[in-house]
Amino acid sequence: MARASGNHWLVVRLDMRPGSSTMPCALCLKDKPLRNSHIYPEWIYGPLYDDKHRLEVLSVVPEGRNEFEQKGMRQRLLCDACEQKLSVREGYARSIFLAPIKPLEAAHHDGMIEVRGLDYPKMKLFELSIIWRAGVSTLPFFEKCQLGATHSETLRKQLEASEPGDPDRYGAMMFGLKVGQSKDTFQVIAEPRPVRSYGVRAYNLTFGGFLWLFHVSSSDPPGPLRQGFLQQDGTRLVAVRDAHEMKNMQAFAVELNRLGRAPRAK
Repeated sequence: MARASGNHWLVVRLDMRPGSSTMPCALCLKDKPLRNSHIYPEWIYGPLYDDKHRLEVLSVVPEGRNEFEQKGMRQRLLCDACEQKLSVREGYARSIFLAPIKPLEAAHHDGMIEVRGLDYPKMKLFELSIIWRAGVSTLPFFEKCQLGATHSETLRKQLEASEPGDPDRYGAMMFGLKVGQSKDTFQVIAEPRPVRSYGVRAYNLTFGGFLWLFHVSSSDPPGPLRQGFLQQDGTRLVAVRDAHEMKNMQAFAVELNRLGRAPRAK
């Protein structure tokens, strides 16, 4: 279902080609029937569904309108074997964010939360799979996430080989999103945006109650960045940020109100 490209808070476009079509899998590169693969895991959308299991898609494109969808963003991308390979990493991440088998250790200091006890290979591979899928997706929602051929291929090889690599390569910083004094994270999915972080090329991906700042570079990252990445000993730093401070979210909310398309009360 095609729709106009532009600033969307949550854009969904389903690839409706027949499931029997055979094309090269984006991960293993073999000609196989492709699955209608999620770019973000389906469990990410859970908090956004209403009581009828619908997502409200909010648009600030003047000629557009708000719509409802039943599923998250998908396209024909992976074969069944590769889909299963990545789903294992998604399952581990889901167990961390939604239903941890055992509580993780967390220490609060200097406005940061230090989380301990993560499985570095599983979590890092989950993170790599997210930025890689966003980069290779052809959906309009991800059109600003252009990793380039070299980085896309490097990530593809690492994921195919289940090789998490060094913490300093393709590291992500995490910012937990809050609104005011609320204890709950702010659940929203926003378009990926290219940014510069300490002079390093990076991409903002907002989902799951966090802003993920993925650094995509072949150069050694500065010290402040390395400290914020997931470490091989299973620790990571998470900063908490007020969503109202995010300029792109502020601008989007203002435009929604101007067009009379503010979210409906649940």
